[in-house]
Amino acid sequence: MTPREIHELGLKEVERIKCEIRELLQSEYPEINNDKTFGGTLRKICSEPRFQFPTDEEGRNIILREYTKTLRDVEKKLSNSFEKIPEAQLVVERVQHYREENAPMAHYHPAPLDRSRKGTCFINLRDTSTHNKINYKALAYHEGTPGHHFQISVAQVRQDKIKLNYCLELKGVDIFRRLLVFNAYAEGWALYVERLADELGWYENKYEKLGFLCYELWRACRLVLDTGIHGSEYRWTREEAIEYLLANSDKNEPDVIAEVERYVVIPGQACSYKIGQLKIIELREKAQKQLGSKYSLKEFHSAVLNSGALPLTIFENVIDEWIEKRKQQP
Repeated sequence: MTPREIHELGLKEVERIKCEIRELLQSEYPEINNDKTFGGTLRKICSEPRFQFPTDEEGRNIILREYTKTLRDVEKKLSNSFEKIPEAQLVVERVQHYREENAPMAHYHPAPLDRSRKGTCFINLRDTSTHNKINYKALAYHEGTPGHHFQISVAQVRQDKIKLNYCLELKGVDIFRRLLVFNAYAEGWALYVERLADELGWYENKYEKLGFLCYELWRACRLVLDTGIHGSEYRWTREEAIEYLLANSDKNEPDVIAEVERYVVIPGQACSYKIGQLKIIELREKAQKQLGSKYSLKEFHSAVLNSGALPLTIFENVIDEWIEKRKQQP
């Protein structure tokens, strides 16, 4: 894709997601319909006291318990959408104090191949206001199950014979594909499961759904911002990028500044989340259309996960091959 194509795709996705948010909130917050106050309205909603956790040490313990409960609850639902559930265990822990200042609000650390310790979802509790009752479930699914923990755990233990479309036959997945991260694949999958959770009814109210929509909107904004900053036909200034993200997301100003400065120094990385998610959705729709009654969500997820991490071009070839093979089966 060219920078212009990514930029225009981002603009379309931003508008689509904003429409979803407006449909969800406009009866209670009519000001959400005003483009000039859209971002500010989201920030106002997310900061309402009813959505906040306590800011003391007990509040930190509550946040850890809520993340843990969310991940334990979803484990009971996975068999409806996935053929095989990895055995690797997942725990939720607080980011160590010495890492809090520079660590993200949450991140996943995989278990080693020998399973000498568990996969860990680290939660940064330096500022409890970053975690609220709107966003924590989507973040739990993204970092834990069925997001990064699930995807990486499947890749680590995959042993079946795999034949890729370029005729390289493997007994299991090469070690580098169990460990190497292709960002568009890994982050695309984690963003995909945030939306999958909505499709499967895992969000219990409209505010939890708002949480995943705000995260998806943020990733769509990245397509616009990254290309706006680095694309030769745009050349946005730092201030223009900050203004755009403030106007079109729930992010507060310090976070927006940090995000924009990240995009400046790591061109392309921020685009990987949405590009990867959209590719998975595109291939799922293709499989549904071509397979008809033979299509199974469980089988599609196995096809996505069982080859390990791949660049998107090879990943697409793998799914196309799976579709053709599945057509020939009863």
